[in-house]
Amino acid sequence: MEDFHPTECQLWELVNSETIDNLYRTATVRCGCGELDNDSRTIFSRIALPLILALGTLALRTTLDGDREDYADVRPTEKTDGNESRGKERMYWLDYARIACVFCVVSEHSGGRIFSDRNLLWVQQWVVPFLYVVSGISFMLSKSRLWKYELRLFVVLAVGTLANAIGDLVHGNDIMKNPFYTVYQMAYVAVIMIVSLLVAPIKEALQWRARNPRAPATWPLRVSAVVYGLVTALALTFFVGGWSLRGGDDSRFQNLGGGGADALLEAPLFISRSFGLFFLVSLTACWGYCSSAGWILMIISYAGHVLIPYQKGGHPLGPDLFLIGMVSHQWPLKHKAQVGRWLRCYWPPLVPAFLLNSMAYVSGRCDLHPLNTTWERFRFRFNESVLLTALLCGAFAADDPYKATPWLNLWALYAYCFHVCWARMLPTPYGAVLTYFSLPLFYLLHKLRRRRRDAHEEPATPESHDEASEQLGPAAAAAASIRSGVKEVKKSVKENLGNVTATAASFSAETHQLQGVNGAPAREVTEVAFLAEGAFGAVMKVSCNRTGEKFALKKISCMEGVQVASSFEAAEREAKVHGSSLWSGSSLVDSSWS
Repeated sequence: MEDFHPTECQLWELVNSETIDNLYRTATVRCGCGELDNDSRTIFSRIALPLILALGTLALRTTLDGDREDYADVRPTEKTDGNESRGKERMYWLDYARIACVFCVVSEHSGGRIFSDRNLLWVQQWVVPFLYVVSGISFMLSKSRLWKYELRLFVVLAVGTLANAIGDLVHGNDIMKNPFYTVYQMAYVAVIMIVSLLVAPIKEALQWRARNPRAPATWPLRVSAVVYGLVTALALTFFVGGWSLRGGDDSRFQNLGGGGADALLEAPLFISRSFGLFFLVSLTACWGYCSSAGWILMIISYAGHVLIPYQKGGHPLGPDLFLIGMVSHQWPLKHKAQVGRWLRCYWPPLVPAFLLNSMAYVSGRCDLHPLNTTWERFRFRFNESVLLTALLCGAFAADDPYKATPWLNLWALYAYCFHVCWARMLPTPYGAVLTYFSLPLFYLLHKLRRRRRDAHEEPATPESHDEASEQLGPAAAAAASIRSGVKEVKKSVKENLGNVTATAASFSAETHQLQGVNGAPAREVTEVAFLAEGAFGAVMKVSCNRTGEKFALKKISCMEGVQVASSFEAAEREAKVHGSSLWSGSSLVDSSWS
């Protein structure tokens, strides 16, 4: 026994050898140790994956919104690229999700792996998934050409990799012996670059379908669907046929790094899953608009992870999550507002449920090395899917009244590129300390920049208007007079109509019943934000309680109080009675605010 040197797995098995009860103690004591109840080479896996994709295709086809009679009332055709109207309101939850993920990644790579090893605060189930989903949404939001988008990512990749190489040289590592170790965390950027290239046609398809919900599919749309379908069919043929690189001499692939080696060894499964989802989205875009697509894609993705586990090596490649982020943003999830509101209201009882569903006795990176049994994998992925749903449905909605996100975003980009360099150059934990304590520097630089900008934009005074009139002549004086007159008119209108702005700005999330037009069903909408003020009332942002769609609602202020027109005819009567020449005759102005 003196020569017995137990492995890491054997040590955990010795410590955790109590009876399995499948609630607190499960079959897995450490992820990556023990025998899986299934893998990619079994007959069950070869049947399950094509069946999952086939059922997903059927679900997408039968849930198309374009087949409904009231579809035009739910999702009007827009003459935009699908993103222009979304830019009016910044989605701060994207910023905070990205910043929080980088905070955790810095700790993971700088000596704090215990947090992920014990899955504290469920970091395995939201950090990397949120990064991929946010990247997918950001890709949809980007209006840059693809080559510019890829160029920016390449610059980030080059800077981060160069920083890692400097850290390796200072530490004495041979960067030529294992170049993928030098790339390290920047492999995520490389993955995003590759996935963005692969799904670029899908981005165009999603935007086109959002603009043309009922139009027949164009030839480019059909061609891209055929290409994705052919790649999927070829990969499925190899996968169902049982072809795999597993079982041979795996050491020849180890120079690719953990994530790259395992992705190559599981290539038939990985390509079948990824391109299968690409094909389904392209095919759905050919058929029509589908607000249930995001839900169905999540079910397909997580069903594959639960039923067909495979080792992901050093990086949990997530093109499926990237795609889910794209689809869920461009085609908002059905019942998104209701689900998000439910999660915001009832998150306290969800926390103990999460704790009970978490397998506290299991350690290791279960997002990279799957748990041994289907029951355990289901529990793990269930928590992850709930967190992802909360993100996509706006349950983590936040604001930034003190303008912290601009400098925090800059810090996050710097921290992601340079934290590994500092961690390799300095002993633990000083690399993390240096990265985290650079936060005040970014705050100070941000404040300095704002002061310089404000100094160049000094507010105008009456004296300055007079000087401008004398120096610039009659034209400038007339322009200044016009601006001054407009301000006086606005002030007079506000005084005559009362404190309309204060009433609108402090809205109380009222709910209104609106009658449909042209036989469309009635709507119940809830105020969610104040958009603008007008001479005769306020414009509010409202959410339909049935579909989750966003609209702009005009509220007319009159002597009797604030009136909400419930139909087109009521709006016209209200305008005639109160002499409003600004009313457009429509009680609900369609918009796609996000």
